[in-house]
Amino acid sequence: MGSIYESAVRAEIRPGVISKDSATTLDEPRGFRHLVRNIYTVDLRPEKMEGLVSGLPGLWSRLRGELIAFADFLVELEPADEEE
Repeated sequence: MGSIYESAVRAEIRPGVISKDSATTLDEPRGFRHLVRNIYTVDLRPEKMEGLVSGLPGLWSRLRGELIAFADFLVELEPADEEE
């Protein structure tokens, strides 16, 4: 399974699933997930979590648009005879 960055940089073969900017922006939430899943919850800081959570709606909006655009690309690849 490829990394999140590989999903963003395969434009020479196909469009990226997500942009490089989105992949980079996801680093902080992914780091938080790692903290929580590995039971480092004693290190959680509410002020840091607040900053992380406040950016999620905008990030989700951007990611949703990128994922829909990639899905549209995949639909365009579908052979015409399979559309019926």
